[in-house]
Amino acid sequence: MPEFAAGMRIGVFGGTFDPIHEGHLVAASGVLEALSLDRVLLVVANMPWQKAGREDQAGAEDRFAMVSAAVAGIQGLEASRIEVDRGGITYTADTLRELREEIPDAELVVVVGSDVAEDMGSWERLDEIAELATVAVVGRGSRVTDALLRTLRGRVEAVRIPVLETSSSEVRARVAAGLDVEGLVPSGVARIIHRNALYRGPGARKLPSVALVAARAAAAKALSRVAVLDMSALSTFCDAFVIADGSNSRQVRAVVDEVEKKVKEEEGRGPDQVEGLEACRWVLMDYGDVLIHVFGEGTRDFYSLESLWGDAPKMEI
Repeated sequence: MPEFAAGMRIGVFGGTFDPIHEGHLVAASGVLEALSLDRVLLVVANMPWQKAGREDQAGAEDRFAMVSAAVAGIQGLEASRIEVDRGGITYTADTLRELREEIPDAELVVVVGSDVAEDMGSWERLDEIAELATVAVVGRGSRVTDALLRTLRGRVEAVRIPVLETSSSEVRARVAAGLDVEGLVPSGVARIIHRNALYRGPGARKLPSVALVAARAAAAKALSRVAVLDMSALSTFCDAFVIADGSNSRQVRAVVDEVEKKVKEEEGRGPDQVEGLEACRWVLMDYGDVLIHVFGEGTRDFYSLESLWGDAPKMEI
């Protein structure tokens, strides 16, 4: 449990976060500011009672890792694994009770979207929730019904903040179809989705860790965005392509050197072979299951590997 000072106002924003997306972050940041909260905990549900048994649900540890990646560096937002560690089916009343025991002097505010608020009448132990916390209903057109006011004994308020029309189901569907999710989820979340083969159906394979290490290294030196293609279902000679480019020979060599250094540091291995370094028009670094292509100016578009292998799921960094 993180450290909390007495009298802090703590937002409790629970959810499956399967996966967390930019809309969740906009809502969390918006309510943090609108209600002058000291912190908003994004509480990852272990096993939501409303969604138990859904086949495409990512595991709790993967979902917590995605939330942690999403909030990294965002002041006032914090990933919480209180429900993951407790295990079993998740109930908000249990979480509030545990938080109240840990931080008895804090003011707790449960954050829910306006769509969720419409179904709060079906929640378990609403009377306990009303006893332990205030409920903030957030959204562009948020309002509180008379029925909800009565149920929560008046401890509820509407908070009108901007929202992004994004859903976790949309993200999952795009991943399953091999489509890009750039702009829908933070880049760190996209990397976890691709690395752990989430939402891609039964039999999907994880990307080799070398591909992710190499892509991050290349991105630090490359001319434009680095692409990672999942070749596992399309190729017999490798599992992933990493594609980067440089504006001149010096930059191409800088990308190659950075990739080789970082992969050696983090994976303990060097390339089996490096070709094309003399001319620096198309350098191929062969790591066995991962092929890294570093192109000189103009040659990336000319050879267009991303179009040639357009059916491969793609991630950009």
